[in-house]
Amino acid sequence: MRMTQTLRTLLLTATFGGLGGLGLGCVISVGPLDCSECGNTGCDSQLVGGECVCDAGHEWVNPNDANDFECDEIPGRGGDASCGGDENNPVHLEGEVCVCDDGFNWCNPSDLSDLSCCEDPNQAPGETDAPLTTGDPMTSGTADTADDVDDTGADETAEPPGECTMEEAEWNGVEPNDADCTDDTFIFCSNVESEGPAGSRYWECMGGTWVENSGFPTVWCESEGRDFAYGCIDDGSGVAFVCGDGPGTPCSGPDCDACGDDGDQILFCQDNRLGGDSCLRICTEEGDADGITYDFGECVTTDEGATECACCDAGEEGCPA
Repeated sequence: MRMTQTLRTLLLTATFGGLGGLGLGCVISVGPLDCSECGNTGCDSQLVGGECVCDAGHEWVNPNDANDFECDEIPGRGGDASCGGDENNPVHLEGEVCVCDDGFNWCNPSDLSDLSCCEDPNQAPGETDAPLTTGDPMTSGTADTADDVDDTGADETAEPPGECTMEEAEWNGVEPNDADCTDDTFIFCSNVESEGPAGSRYWECMGGTWVENSGFPTVWCESEGRDFAYGCIDDGSGVAFVCGDGPGTPCSGPDCDACGDDGDQILFCQDNRLGGDSCLRICTEEGDADGITYDFGECVTTDEGATECACCDAGEEGCPA
């Protein structure tokens, strides 16, 4: 029986996926990371000639999983000016570490002292978003797209989030059983936890009859200082309301992800609602996957259409802090 006699609190901030520290600065992708298909936003993979490969300078995160298309930047190795390569060893100095040229990877992955690079067929040719991932996150994209990027770091050619709205998510839950409405304190949510809050419906027991109260989840979330409600879920022990911040308008797919007009807010589509958060807050308070925080953060849109929080520390070249 899916009901409870008291309202339970479930406060959810934005779900962050694909966090990764990037040496001198960091790029944080916000929103659930789905790499079940090649080329999905934030996965750093792409189709080339019908084959799924990693972006240049990246390698498979789980090379033995044929259904995981996530790639990560190939880590550099300790070096100095002497690590500059030649035609026999395509390696170069980048910052304070040695990295293989695009299209190459370490010949001996387990030997950190071996600076030899071998051709890597799992990489796409050419450069990708290198300026964002090599300690210069505030350059707002690669040099060849500078004309399309304003001084806030937001891509002016990106579609505004309002154009991405759609109809409400379809409801696929269940209705309450009339026989279960025996107490006016009982409440009911159509969706179990595994279904998520998208398209959920909420009822209250009144005088032996279930009465749907579609506006209550939003009212409850607003009373908790949040902007909107994704909906409700039955988590097995009671009804919980999933709250979010941002526009809260209906949306569908990663193409809705965008930067807000102020250059700080990052917008992401989750559970068919457009949520938002502050990149400055994420970079200075949340930090990256290792808990490292930074002095400054802003929202940027790469030339590949990915929306990210670019973080940096005061004193770094190009960092406004």
